[in-house]
Amino acid sequence: MFALPRIVAIDNDEDELKQIQDALVHAHIPCLPIQYDAATWEAGDLSKLCIAVRVVLLDLNLLEGAPNAETITPYIAEVLEAVAPAGPYIIVFWSNHGDLVDEVLARLADRYAREVVAPIHHTLLDKKDYRLTGEKAKDEEVAKKLSSKVEELLHEIPVLEMLADWENRVGIAAASTVSRLYRLAAGDEGWQREKVKSRLTDLITWIAHETVGPKTAPDIPGEAIDQGLHHALADELARSAGTRAFNDRWKAALPEVGNENFKPSAALVPDALTHKSVI
Repeated sequence: MFALPRIVAIDNDEDELKQIQDALVHAHIPCLPIQYDAATWEAGDLSKLCIAVRVVLLDLNLLEGAPNAETITPYIAEVLEAVAPAGPYIIVFWSNHGDLVDEVLARLADRYAREVVAPIHHTLLDKKDYRLTGEKAKDEEVAKKLSSKVEELLHEIPVLEMLADWENRVGIAAASTVSRLYRLAAGDEGWQREKVKSRLTDLITWIAHETVGPKTAPDIPGEAIDQGLHHALADELARSAGTRAFNDRWKAALPEVGNENFKPSAALVPDALTHKSVI
């Protein structure tokens, strides 16, 4: 499976959904568009696909007609349960009905706390401000405006911005690691493709053997490869970090870092990330 989406857009109106998607594509922001129909909605495997979503662009009124908070909240809950199953994520409501946002969020917290992961932040945008016109100059301005707004969303939560940056760096580092393996396998004979495929297979096999030994590798080949590639991945990550600006951004996001008197909340378990039940 290829990389998971970070941004999803949901709307019940096909034309308006296309406008959102087109504006994002014009701004070079990848987005998964999802058209919602209350009568036929089936979440399917969306929760697996959307496990890494960080921004949800959501039409506040997923039904036809004039909305009210009591009527629309169940549908919003249904969608969020599927497209934001883990968090942290930001909801961007696209609507002209900004007066309903606070009541909808309150109802989500009161009635759907078990089903819906709470957003870490929310904001409201007017879809009319981001419509494309077909005129190149105007569309470029719309795209820039949208791109800046998406960036601003993360700037408002520095620790989330840096964690999203870390996610991105890990993804790039993993891709770079795979590319390094390919370059090693291809050497100067990249166009001898069958030979390259065989060499790539041999290279990964060798890594598995070197990591856990040829006797153990057949029983746990996946774990052997994970362990074997860990150091190469760490090396690639190190190449994208370590600059002063990078560390300054982390310091700004973590104001207590370096404070000798710092103590985390008692609710935090220091070894939580080692428990499979948590991640």
